[in-house]
Amino acid sequence: MHHLQTILKDYYWVFLAIFALMLRQLLTSSPEIVEQYYSRGLFVGIRYFFSWLTFISPIPLIYVFIITALFFLFRRLYLHIRSEHSIIQKIYFSFRTIFNFVAGLVFAFLFLWGFNYQRIPVEKQIGMNPVPLKVTDIKEELDLLTPQLIEARNNISQASTPHFNKTALPTDFEELISSLTQQKLKQLGYPIYANANARFLQPKGILLGINTAGIYFPFVGEPNIDGGLHPITQPFILSHEFTHAYGFGDEGTCNFIAYLACKDSDHPFIKYAGLMGYWRILAVNYKSYYPEKYAAFRANLPQAIINDLDDINQTHDQYPEFFTAFRNMTYNVYLKAQGIDEGMENYNRILMLARAWRLKTDTK
Repeated sequence: MHHLQTILKDYYWVFLAIFALMLRQLLTSSPEIVEQYYSRGLFVGIRYFFSWLTFISPIPLIYVFIITALFFLFRRLYLHIRSEHSIIQKIYFSFRTIFNFVAGLVFAFLFLWGFNYQRIPVEKQIGMNPVPLKVTDIKEELDLLTPQLIEARNNISQASTPHFNKTALPTDFEELISSLTQQKLKQLGYPIYANANARFLQPKGILLGINTAGIYFPFVGEPNIDGGLHPITQPFILSHEFTHAYGFGDEGTCNFIAYLACKDSDHPFIKYAGLMGYWRILAVNYKSYYPEKYAAFRANLPQAIINDLDDINQTHDQYPEFFTAFRNMTYNVYLKAQGIDEGMENYNRILMLARAWRLKTDTK
């Protein structure tokens, strides 16, 4: 019994992580339980706590967490190395510390947010039947969306301006995007009980350098986007990260909510940015099939939109990418580990969701 107690004491984070992983596996076939008792239950309290925590912090908590966690890890390893134990014992204690550290992160991730991956899919919640798109479907959606994009661009007061800067964004930009995201989720049947506070990470390019525009950090409940993002891309990406913060793991779902939230805004620039966010995803997918046809299609767009597309690319290209292949590989593995079989392709699930939404709403 004493030996068992010692093992439990030495590896308590490992046992907690194993328990959480086993529970997640059991709940995979019971999304209704996750939806009711975690996503709309326990996670609500967690969201309240994180809302308070991020509100009182003057700096991004992602930095505070990473620095603090690594400090205690390396301090513990340093103490093991400087101890009077034998070499074998030092190695054993060091590996045990690292093992417990990683296991603690796994448990915290699942408890604080990760179970949201197992909630009821958004299409079931709102009564849609999304299906994979053929290239003809993608082109059809692109053709339908383009006139809306052109109209939205013409409605912006700065329509004659070839380049937008941050002054195009409303002064209460973060609060507005949070409010729009919450409103859209509530309209779809998802009550939101607490706000999330977003951060613009510095230095600029810190996320773009690894081919990422934003990140939700579940250990502190903080949505973050890169401070170097072009203003046109910020509303869509920020709404995407807010959707994560409000309890959604699926990347395609977050893109879908961001699109609906921004495109339905009364603010002309936010509306244009939302349409542009989805338009660019459609365009990239169509281009992957027919690059020459896409080039001809793009060339026939109004010059103002061509300027915006060029400006977005030029702005983001200022920040050279590094470790991109490693990031894509690890994030692909991560998504599959959360039960998202398509991995990185999950981002493109917005294509199915947005088309299904259009077909659903067009019939009303």
